[in-house]
Formats: sequence, C-alpha cells, structure tokens
Amino acid sequence: MATMITMPKLGLTMTEGTVLEWKKNEGDPLKKGEVVLVVATEKLTYEVEAPDDGLLLRIAVKAGETVPVGAILGAIGEKGEEPDLGAAGVEEVPPAEKEAASEREQERPTGALKGTEPVPAKGDTGKRVVVIGGGPGGYVAAIRAAQLGGNVTLVEKESLGGTCVNVGCIPTKALLHSAEVNRTVEDAAEAGLKVGSLEIQWDVVQERKNQVVKQLSQGVKALLTANGVEVVTGKASFIDDRNILVRSMEGDRKIESDAVIVATGSEASLPPIPGVDLDGVVTSTGALSFHEIPSRMVIIGGGVIGVEFASIYADFGCNVTIIEMLPQILPGADGEAVSALSKVLEARGITIHTGAKVGSIEAAGSSLVISADLSGREEKIEADKVLVAVGRKPFTEGLNLEAAGIRTERDRISVDKSMRTSVPHIFAVGDCCSPIMLAHVAMMEGEVAAGNIFGLDEKMDYSTTPGCVYTSPELAWAGLTEEEAKKRGHKVRKGVFPMIGNAKSLISGETRGMVKIVADEKYGEILGVHIVGARATDLISEASLAIRLEATLDEVVETIHGHPTFCEATREAALACLGRAIHSIPRA
Repeated sequence: MATMITMPKLGLTMTEGTVLEWKKNEGDPLKKGEVVLVVATEKLTYEVEAPDDGLLLRIAVKAGETVPVGAILGAIGEKGEEPDLGAAGVEEVPPAEKEAASEREQERPTGALKGTEPVPAKGDTGKRVVVIGGGPGGYVAAIRAAQLGGNVTLVEKESLGGTCVNVGCIPTKALLHSAEVNRTVEDAAEAGLKVGSLEIQWDVVQERKNQVVKQLSQGVKALLTANGVEVVTGKASFIDDRNILVRSMEGDRKIESDAVIVATGSEASLPPIPGVDLDGVVTSTGALSFHEIPSRMVIIGGGVIGVEFASIYADFGCNVTIIEMLPQILPGADGEAVSALSKVLEARGITIHTGAKVGSIEAAGSSLVISADLSGREEKIEADKVLVAVGRKPFTEGLNLEAAGIRTERDRISVDKSMRTSVPHIFAVGDCCSPIMLAHVAMMEGEVAAGNIFGLDEKMDYSTTPGCVYTSPELAWAGLTEEEAKKRGHKVRKGVFPMIGNAKSLISGETRGMVKIVADEKYGEILGVHIVGARATDLISEASLAIRLEATLDEVVETIHGHPTFCEATREAALACLGRAIHSIPRA
C-alpha cells in the first residue's frame, strides 16, 4: 500500500504551506529519510524527508502551489502501484488557532531560517555594490552581497569594525571581563581559595583590551578579503545616486555603483550643559582609556552605556554616582527587572539618582563639581571624572545625501522594512537609520539590505530583538514588557523565578536576579522574557527564538532543559506562569 507524503504542521498557528521545490521526479527511487521536497511557511523553510523506501509514484502538488496542512503532496510505493490520493484528509484547524493566526499576521524576514540558499534574480549577479561604513552593519552587508554574487567595494574612513569593535561593544566587554575577574578573586575565599594580595595592573588591563580590539578588527578584514570584497580607506560622499567620491591621503577616487548601502553608524550626543567641554568630562570613548582608575566618577545618563560603565568601574573600586533624568534607569526595560538590578547595583556601592537633572559642571582644582537637581533639592557632587552617556545620534555628516536624493528625518536616514531609502537602489542599515541602535540589529539589517539588492524580498522584524545590558549581574530581555503587554490589550499572566532557587546559580555564587516571563492569558503565548542574573545575555536567545516561533508556555515546559544549568530558570519561570513551579516556594 502506498505511503502518502503530506504537508507537515510546522508550528502552532500554521494552517497552510507552499511547495518550493521537488528534489525528486516521479519514478525516482527513494530511501527512508532522504529529502524529497522543500516546503515553506511565512516563518521558515523545511526539507521533507521520505517516510519510507520505494518509488516516488506521484507528485500531487507542483512547486509554487500552496495547500492546507495535511494535504497530500505525493505518494511513495512499489512499481506499478496506483496510489489513492484521497487517503489522507486536510487537517481541521481549531477555531482558536485560526483566530490566533489572524491576530499574529505581520511582516517577517523571509530570508530567515532557510535550509537552501535562494537564487538571486536573473541578471543580478555581478552587480556593483558600494558599502559606506565598515561597522557591524556595513561589513556584514558587504559579505552577504559578495555571497550573492556582487562585485562589492567597502569604504571605511577609520578602522574596520566601526564603533562596536573599536570603541564600543568589544572594548567595553573586555574591560568588563577584567572587572569580573577582579571581583571573582576578591570573593575567592567563599570558594575555599586563599589568595595573596590583589593588585590591579591597569596598564595590562588596557593592553589586553587593545589586543582584543586589534584581533577582531583584523578578523573583519580577513573575512572581507576572503569573500572578495575590496576595502578602500577614505571618506565617502555621494556625487549623485550612482557615483561615490572617496577622499583619502592617496587622493580622490570616483566609484560607480549599481546599488549602495549606507552604514555610517552613530556618534555620542552631548547635552547643552555648561562645562561639558571641560577636561575630565568624557564620552564613552574616553571612558575606555583612562590613564588610571578614577576614585570618583559621576555618570550623566542611566541608559545601557552609563549603567555598564558604572558596573565596570565599581568593580575596579571606583565610587560611582549615576544621575538619570527619567523615573528609572534603563528606560524601556521591564520595571520589575530594573528594580531588581538597581537593588544589586546599589548594594555594590553605586549611588543612583533618578528623576534628576544636571545643571552645570565646574572645575575646582583637580576635581570636577557637578551641580544637580536631585528630586527637588540642589546638590553639588565632586568627582575626578564625568562620563556623559545620554545617548547617541545618527552620523551622516559629509555624505552629501541631498545629491543622491536620499530623504532624512532628524538626521536619520528614512528606510522601509526592506532597508530601502527613498532612492530604490540605495539602502541604509545600522545606527544611521535604525531606531534600535544595536550591533546585532545592524548585522541583521545588513543581511536584509544585501538580500533585497539581489531580489530576495526580505524584510526586518524587530519583535524578537534582544536587549542586553552587560552589568554584574547582567540584564537581558526580548519581547514585550509587562507594562507594554497590558497597554496592547493583553490579559497577562506572569511567572517569576528567583535565581537563588537555581542550582547552577548557587554553585557559581551568582544567586542575584530572576527570570520573568510575560504570557498571554488566553493562548499561553510567550510575549516577553526578562532576565536578571549571570549569563542573562546568553540565556535570552532561547527567549528570542521562542517569541519568533510563537511558542507557548506549555512548549517551553515540555522541552527538557539540562541540569544543572542557568537556563533551567527559564523553564521554571514558565512553570510559575502556570502556577506549578517546582523549585520555588508557592506564594501565599
């Protein structure tokens, strides 16, 4: 009797799928487990394997056709056998799932999770692509464009890797690692280890940081070279929408293009505070390379950059004060998670003022005096250094965007979800255009932009973007906060699991923090995950994937997590949402 190949159900809300390609023809022999065809949903591409040995007797659904889940796609059997193509029925989708699916309809990046590489549109290979900027968005876009057959030139005015590799994410985390090692050695006695006197060799800390930066920047260059990307050093500007002028020490050069990707990043914002230009007042770039660890530091701005530097320098023994204008540090993060982190930071000696405003900065001998309104009272705070970390702004200066007809809004390049600007063959990615100024967002935008140059019709979906704060302990989140979910009309259920109940956290001496899951009451769909604790920035990827696949609490709970691991806490938080956490005492 013939065996039917049917459209598989690949997700909770999947109701239909499309046949992309048959790997076999009618009459071809098959082995069980061999790939027969490729199907696709709006989320992913999936290779369907032969359920049995035999011949491919019949292809019932041609490539390009869309059919419901459970529909017969083909039949496998013995030579001469006549398959009954009515043997399997279309799966009936419950009304609740149909409703859920309709509610969730949104644009998603069609290039994600593909098992087979899409073929660029005919005639697109060999396109001349110019990428302006060699940061995370730019170099990733250049490599992707080269993979798709482009003739790619990347123009970078300074060092490959951009702000992230040279004066941002990477050097900050290198300092953070040294700070964490310092704190670990200080706490060694708790683990039964007796160590001698501890000395911070700041010059060695700086040397290690610089070496990490150098190695990663050279790694970016090697990747570009290996993919055949030409790297040109110089400042780029538009002559018109097709031609780029590059100015360098070697002279001027004109580069013609069929498509352009602008990835010029961002720069630190400086508020109009009197004294912000004094010696000792620095941005994040300056805070990476102090000649010595300051004894006292005031940080203006309690966003991600400010809080990370506060954590780093506090671990090195600096007396740190954060002054944040808004009601909480880390605006936009879940309030309960931020509250938990704030308590830990304050317990480590970091002073946090919220709802506060800096009026001026003055020099007083070798010190700086910061005048601030702290909850209605005027106070003066002395410091050795002042870090201004009130945010970043798009960098588009000198690009001559007007000559190419590129539209901007408040100095940010306007783009659609395909990363296309107002000029159809010009794209922009990263901080110069994106409202979410994160390196990992820029990288994905770079891949999307490159794909669209070569006709792949890809779009950005920011709904699963993880937020990562590299403090000690770390804070990370994905999806909606509890407050956002309620504002959007969800009836919310939440589950919180404290890290002190997690075995790996106890073993590691990292019991500070929690995992909080925000879920929809009706369907149990996970809407947001918020983690405070050790390795939170690593653990959050599971949450991003769960939200991307519209996973439910039950699906996380039914997934076995290793023991002992930090990630067990995520499963326990899902159990807490369902009122059945195993490793925490029930709340009265």
